[in-house]
Amino acid sequence: MIAFVLLKSEMDAKALLKIVKGLNPDVPLHKQLERDLKIGPGYGRAWYRSQKEHWVRWLSEYDTPGPYGRRPRARTPAETVYNRLMCPPMVFWLAEAVGVQETPLQEARFAAISTTKHQASQAGVIRSRLPWGLVFRCILDGNFEMSDATTVFERQKPAASTSPTACTILKEELTLT
Repeated sequence: MIAFVLLKSEMDAKALLKIVKGLNPDVPLHKQLERDLKIGPGYGRAWYRSQKEHWVRWLSEYDTPGPYGRRPRARTPAETVYNRLMCPPMVFWLAEAVGVQETPLQEARFAAISTTKHQASQAGVIRSRLPWGLVFRCILDGNFEMSDATTVFERQKPAASTSPTACTILKEELTLT
């Protein structure tokens, strides 16, 4: 077992990839959003079979030039990755898969289908209702179904002597098993 302390600003694309690989690809609400927007598997030029597969490929190539000719960075924060996405169902799927409650998910879905037809605007509207902080909190809480039992996060309680500060509120001790 490896124990580590994770700050919101410290989760990078590689850490997010490990989490995404264990998530359930078949959560239901994002499929409705795909149908509403006609984006995703079965629409247009989608090469992927699920949003999970989309995420895994995207994150696997994130700190490389990849097909988009990016300038690789040593370590891109997961929040930056999330905030740069232009695929509305991809953003939505992650929030749903990590356990964001149904009400904010439905609000985000209705907002996305009510906005312009531009994917960047739709993804932005979704992120405004499902911000990275909410997604990150759900990741830390670990109240979601994992499709890969080898990727499990267990919450650890901080030491009793630790007094809460602005810093410790953002910190969570996790154990990878």
